[in-house]
Amino acid sequence: MASQNKNDIKERASTDGARASDFVSRNYRVNGRRTSIRLERIFWNAFEDAARRERHDVAELCSNIDRRRDKGISLTAAVRLFVINYYRGASAAPASAHGFAEQGQSPLEGEQGSLIEKALGVLD
Repeated sequence: MASQNKNDIKERASTDGARASDFVSRNYRVNGRRTSIRLERIFWNAFEDAARRERHDVAELCSNIDRRRDKGISLTAAVRLFVINYYRGASAAPASAHGFAEQGQSPLEGEQGSLIEKALGVLD
């Protein structure tokens, strides 16, 4: 039997009868160091969606969050804050900005400014 990544095993084990509140651990290289982030599945889904909408790699976004966060809070907590603030910003955006991913646009290019930058601002 081929060797399997320990996180693949954890991920698979937690998907049997998975709920949105189940925790999932993932490893990323963040600012040159390998680290693990453990979030509820619903936060991972939202975080990956935000990264996809803004055309960012999840590891790149983790590095941005890590650079901007107060070192008194964990990276995991900072990711949660980012996700909440990203979607708060998205819900406050004009109706014309909704669906920007499907239209091939990003708030990074628009007058309203970057939802990523606004969400990261809470970490400063």
